[in-house]
Amino acid sequence: MSKKFDLSELKKDYIGKIFTFLTITDVIREDGIIKFVCNCKCGKLYSSYYKKILSCHTKSCGCYHHSKEKANLY
Repeated sequence: MSKKFDLSELKKDYIGKIFTFLTITDVIREDGIIKFVCNCKCGKLYSSYYKKILSCHTKSCGCYHHSKEKANLY
């Protein structure tokens, strides 16, 4: 049985939080799926399934893969 999420609660809890390169600007429900709308550090607007952002599986709009900050980790 799936848990229903209250968008207003999620917005209150997550808008403004930063996850790696992404700053959450809105929480939406699209086709029954909850997504975070984010501003990426590079300036692009990006949205992704909320669990991927919270688990840090999604770190950016795709720019992180080629960033110097990632290269400095190795």
